[in-house]
Amino acid sequence: MVRAGKGIYLDALTSVTAADLGLRLLDELQGRKLKLTVQLDFKLIKIELTKAPIPTLGKILKGMGGTLLAIDEAQTLNDSRIPGLLSVLYNEFCLKLTFSGSMLRLIKLIERSPQTLGRPIQRIEIISFSEETSRAFLKKGFEECRIQADAAELGEVTKVLGEILGWLSSPSASPL
Repeated sequence: MVRAGKGIYLDALTSVTAADLGLRLLDELQGRKLKLTVQLDFKLIKIELTKAPIPTLGKILKGMGGTLLAIDEAQTLNDSRIPGLLSVLYNEFCLKLTFSGSMLRLIKLIERSPQTLGRPIQRIEIISFSEETSRAFLKKGFEECRIQADAAELGEVTKVLGEILGWLSSPSASPL
C-alpha cells in the first residue's frame, strides 16, 4: 500500500470477491498486530501469544472520508456484491474510488447495477497505440533509461507485446 496525502493505492491482483478486497484493504491499513508476552521463571519459560484487537473496516473507513481509493488490477474482481460495496463506500464513507486494469466485466457489472445508478461514474478508456506510435514510445522510453535498442529490437518488442500502453510501459513485460 502507498499512502500519499489523501489517497491509498491497493493492488487487487489477488482479490476476487468483495470480501477479499475488504480484507486486503483492512490488512493494508491496519496490519496484523500480534502481542507477544514473555514471562521468565527459573523453572520454566512461558511464552504467551495473543492477537491484539483490530478495529473493524467500518470504523477505519469512517475516518477516511474524502480519501481516494485507487484499486489497480480490478479485472480480477468478480463478485455481484461489488456494486453494493461501492454504493456503501460512496454514500456512507464519502470515499472516492478509481479502478484501473482491463476490467470490462466489472464495468458492465457496475454500470448495470441498480445500486450504483445515479452515482457519478466517470469512464476513461485508453485505446491501443498504432504500431508506429508504439515504436516511438518504446524508443523514447529506452532513450530515457539510456538503453540502446535498434529498429529491429523495437519492432520485435512491439510484435510480442502489441500496442497496449500498460504492457509497453511495464519493465517486467519487456523481452529485452
